[in-house]
Amino acid sequence: MNPAALRLIIALLLLSLVGAADGRGRHRGERPIAAEPAAARFDYYLLALSWSPQFCASAAGHRPDKRAQCDRPRGFVVHGLWPQAEPRYPHDCGPLAAVPAAIAAPALQADPPMPPGDPGLLEHEWSKHGTCSGLSMADYFRAIQTAAGRVRIPPRFATAASVPAADPAPIKASFREANPQLRDDMLQIVADRTGELKEVRVCFDKEFRFRRCGPSR
Repeated sequence: MNPAALRLIIALLLLSLVGAADGRGRHRGERPIAAEPAAARFDYYLLALSWSPQFCASAAGHRPDKRAQCDRPRGFVVHGLWPQAEPRYPHDCGPLAAVPAAIAAPALQADPPMPPGDPGLLEHEWSKHGTCSGLSMADYFRAIQTAAGRVRIPPRFATAASVPAADPAPIKASFREANPQLRDDMLQIVADRTGELKEVRVCFDKEFRFRRCGPSR
């Protein structure tokens, strides 16, 4: 037998062995179980609610791209919905991409909504956080609407007449009263550099039920 023919026979035998090993332990026609996408490996969601009056009183709130948010009084707006893992959270799992208006609509119509007229924020939230959710872009912005709709804003925050100090105890008490299923450990209160209220953060499991937050980030 010439060497070329021998090499061909050996190659065919190796291929048959690999095929047998690959099929071992699976029924005919059964597809292998896909590994969980890296972008979906997180423990829970954090919904960040920005207190708009304090933001609009800051230098950042006077930028032209924030005019639609700050030209009229608003209370809380949605900063973002962030996949969280302990001890470190995932971020920037995909490239920056424009968010079409039709896809952004659910988040802009949520209650409370994401700020209108700020495509830069939408793109940032998608690229930094949404790409780590394992969801499509459309499903991620629908998820923001779902999470925002789970939280009832306390009556004292219904208007933007004042900027309350970021004293966690009374703020958490107000949110617990408006949302009886919430506990203190499901909320985080964030202050800005002046000590005024910046954000209230609410934590959810992947089914959008309230859950305990991890360490503050």
